Amino acid sequence: MSAAAETVIPTSAPAAATRPFFWSLRRETWEHRAIFWAPLIAGALVLVSFLLNAANLPDGIRALSTLAPNDQHTVVMGIFLITAMVVVSVAAITNAFYCLDALHSERRDRSILFWKSLPVSDVTTVLSKLCVAALVVPAIALVVTLATQLLLLLVSAVVLLASGEGVSALLSLLRYPEFVVVMLYATIAATLWSAPIYGYLLLVSAWAKRAPFLWAVLVPLGAAVAERLIFNSSYLFDTVRRRAIDWVPVAFDINPHVREMAASSEGMHFNFTLPEHPLQFAAPLQFLSSPPLWIGLALCALFIAAAIWLRRYREPI
Repeated sequence: MSAAAETVIPTSAPAAATRPFFWSLRRETWEHRAIFWAPLIAGALVLVSFLLNAANLPDGIRALSTLAPNDQHTVVMGIFLITAMVVVSVAAITNAFYCLDALHSERRDRSILFWKSLPVSDVTTVLSKLCVAALVVPAIALVVTLATQLLLLLVSAVVLLASGEGVSALLSLLRYPEFVVVMLYATIAATLWSAPIYGYLLLVSAWAKRAPFLWAVLVPLGAAVAERLIFNSSYLFDTVRRRAIDWVPVAFDINPHVREMAASSEGMHFNFTLPEHPLQFAAPLQFLSSPPLWIGLALCALFIAAAIWLRRYREPI
């Protein structure tokens, strides 16, 4: 009599890790589609505007031949820099509104009660929102900018070839591979420099009961006006202004390329030329050794810690 065969019950595979941080990032991108659409629309508008004026491109290339070599390079690079400025500016504005809405909206619609019932900590939630603002949105802006510039370059090549003009002069003036590296460096530098702004906006989003945009603007504006009236100084205003726009002269060595600077009643006027090689423009050691950079990162850490504490104890609106 044969022995009865043993029944083997297969054991279930261990459950996959839930990866709460990854899914928190996915949730933010699902719920805030504007962080994708706004830069894409800006890039599309720039491309449409360029297409409408593409017929004048051959005349513009012939006019460049009358300029000095440095001026030719500055004009061509300037067109691509303007494209980057448009897309990045739209992405930055969208990013600011995202930060102000990120923690406020879940308290306003009381969805925070549902999210707190899940095994996702306040630290994970707030840090995921910071990563969207500091990593995802700048990466989207960079990709859209480079894609738009590449399409501009392709359209320019087609138009020039169709008109009998060569494209070698345009490519030599642009040096696009180096320009891509500089754009990547500029994105990283701008993100690190703007970190305290992201932290401050997330803090306001976690604290304000209503109208976070007004609180974010009126508090520093009121403090700056009070400082001006009481102490006749503008230290706070200058600090905010430097944090918003002064990352460029810190991250890039622009002084050797300013050929002329003149002051008038209408403001400052710069006669500026770009270097022949865009990588000569970058100054990463100067940027990383800048004390305001590290002070800003420390402030960002304090703001984020406060936002985490507020999310933990703040009641729904």
